[in-house]
This record gives sequence, C-alpha cells and structure tokens, in this order.
Amino acid sequence: MHICKIKAFQIKSKNQALTAGLFLVILMGSIDLLIDYRISFSIFYVLPVVLVTWHAGFKSGILFSILSTFFWLFAAVVSKYHQIPLAILFWNSTVRFGFFIIIVMVLHYFKSERENARVDFLTKIPNRRYFEESLMLEIQRSRRYNHPMTMAYMDVDDFKLVNDTIGHQEGDKLLKTVSRVIRDSMRASDMIARLGGDEFAMVFVETGQKQARAIVNKLKDALLLAMQGNMWPVTFSFGVVTFYNIPDTPREMMRIADGCMYDAKKSGKNKIITRTVK
Repeated sequence: MHICKIKAFQIKSKNQALTAGLFLVILMGSIDLLIDYRISFSIFYVLPVVLVTWHAGFKSGILFSILSTFFWLFAAVVSKYHQIPLAILFWNSTVRFGFFIIIVMVLHYFKSERENARVDFLTKIPNRRYFEESLMLEIQRSRRYNHPMTMAYMDVDDFKLVNDTIGHQEGDKLLKTVSRVIRDSMRASDMIARLGGDEFAMVFVETGQKQARAIVNKLKDALLLAMQGNMWPVTFSFGVVTFYNIPDTPREMMRIADGCMYDAKKSGKNKIITRTVK
C-alpha cells in the first residue's frame, strides 16, 4: 500500500486522499481570496491534484483538476483581477486546467507502469519481484519484534496435463481461479504472489505452525472445491515452514519452503508438509 506523508498525517486510503485534497483546494482558494492580487498562488493548486491522482486514481484526479481550476477562477473573479477582462481570466483558467490534466495523465502513466512491474500480468496478484521486496520488509519487522512468520509454497499438481489435454486457455483460467481463491482466503496482513508457472507463495505474518496449518488446510479445501466445480483434474502440494529463527534474506526463506513443497510432491502429491525453523 502506498503511503504519502504530509506533515503530521499519513494518507492510507482513497477516502483520506479525497478529504485531504478537498481541504487543500479550499485552503488554496481561501488564501487566494485573502492575499494581495499581485502575488501568484496558483501553482500550489497542483498539490491536491497530485495527492488525489496518486492515491485515488485517474478519474478523481480529473475531478480535482476541475475543482482546483474553479476555485482559482472564483478567487480571481471575486478578489484579484477585477480590472482584467473576463475573457482573459477564462483563458488563463483554461490553460491552468490543461496543465492540471497533463499532470494527472503523467502521474497516472507512471503509477500504472509502477504497478504493472509488480503485478503478475495473468492473475493480477503480486509477482516474484514485489513479493521479495515486501518480504524483506516483513523479515526486518519480524526479527525486530521477535515474531514468528510462516511461509507456504504451493504447486498445482498435474497442471501440465490441463494445458496438454484441455488447452492453454483453460490453463490460464485455472490459474486465475487459483489466484482468486487464495486471495479471498488470505487475511489483509498476509502476502501472496505467483512466482511463475503454477507455483504460488504465501506469507502469514505473526503466525505459528498450528495456526498456519489450519489456514492452509482451509485453503486447500477451498481450492479443491473450485477445481471440482470446473472439472479440472488437479490437486495441490504445499510446503509450509514456520520460522521462529528468521533467515536474513527472502531467497533463503523461499529456498527452504520450496524444498518442503517438493517433498510433498515426492511423497505422492496433494499433501501438506510442515516444518519449523528454530
């Protein structure tokens, strides 16, 4: 989740961004009404436009571009440029609106590129790169507070059979369904990623072995039910490792969990094998 710090508070949601943006627009307009008309303050209307576009999206950015332009024009008409023809004022406001729209479009493009670099193109869940970045932060936090962490590695058994016999399009649909079921089963604090192919990883923060086993059992049942509903002949192998002594790097954690998952596949597939690292 992206967090933008503004003085003493943080923006953590779309509603907070909209509220903060509206406050800034009104503040800019009020200052414009009070200060000497020879002092230009219009550039600061960019602040709410940038804030809202980044946190609330493209459409909200457009809306606040309109609001910012209106408040500037209103202040100009009421207090500043009474000697300047209205046609010039409206032209200036149009130019400002165009400037705001360019900012919104540029921010939207860069935000989209940033998100695309972190999201798996097929399943729309985080990819390996973003997963490792997020996991590194969680490792540091868990080691600081001495909290356990559990990682689950999951592989779709016989996924190649689906691609070979039913087709890759059906295989893609299967992976999307798997991603949806996992995402719906996760807590807000947990992490999920598609690592590539038919392999997925999950991290359950501040979670011991017993609780993690219960979560994974429930997830496995939900996945099998979804597969049966679509008549896909696949099962799932899980390697679940609870770390009380947390490794230094995400790669080391992933290596251990990956090895546990392969043990589940070698022992007959459709199994959950758990381990602890103390």
